Amino acid sequence: MIYTFIAGRCSDLPVATCCRVMKVSTSGFYQWKAQPFSDRDWDDALLTNTIIDIHRMSRRSYGSPRCTPSSGWASAPAARASAWNG
Repeated sequence: MIYTFIAGRCSDLPVATCCRVMKVSTSGFYQWKAQPFSDRDWDDALLTNTIIDIHRMSRRSYGSPRCTPSSGWASAPAARASAWNG
């Protein structure tokens, strides 16, 4: 979130100055700029979309016990905590 702010609002200032003021590293900013979504973020987004699809396929009748991918509806297993707490 800080990196997004720096990229969007501080374009007229040096990156190093903005990062120092916001107390983040410049290398972290440039790494985020090269790949703004981590592998974990990507996996969480795919898991969320899978759960939403399962819920829709069940005509919105299934709750959390039956919509988790570990219930057999999907190929990727997931713990209940990761599936529902993001």
